[in-house]
Amino acid sequence: DDAPTAQGDGLGPRFRAGLIDATLLIAIDLIVVWLTFRVAGVTSEEWRLLPLVPLGGFLFLLDTAYLVTFTAASGQTIGKMLSGVRVVYGDHGRVPFGHAVLRSVIVLLCVLPAGLGLVPLFLDASRRGAHDRLAGTRVVPAS
Repeated sequence: DDAPTAQGDGLGPRFRAGLIDATLLIAIDLIVVWLTFRVAGVTSEEWRLLPLVPLGGFLFLLDTAYLVTFTAASGQTIGKMLSGVRVVYGDHGRVPFGHAVLRSVIVLLCVLPAGLGLVPLFLDASRRGAHDRLAGTRVVPAS
């Protein structure tokens, strides 16, 4: 269960996938915030007028939905597709929906404190973070 993942150049593809997905999610989040400003009639200088907790909660749900949908459907987000890796459950099986939800929520929580929650990926021989261990998943080369 703790065997290292065979990713060729280690964390490279996984790191690239994360950067691609983060870029996509940030772009989507910025568009949602911009649209919220427009609909609410608020300028960027008046951003304090918006209720930030509900907006932040919505963005968290939106980002989680992106990760869950792609992970449960195919094991690959857009970033993972472009980087040639996939998420599998157990011994190369499809990730069940509940496990995709758990993995996605945990990975987003790990990213929130300046990405510090992902440090174990660099320290663990099997290259599995808390999100992989708790959801029973691993990242492997796409075949």
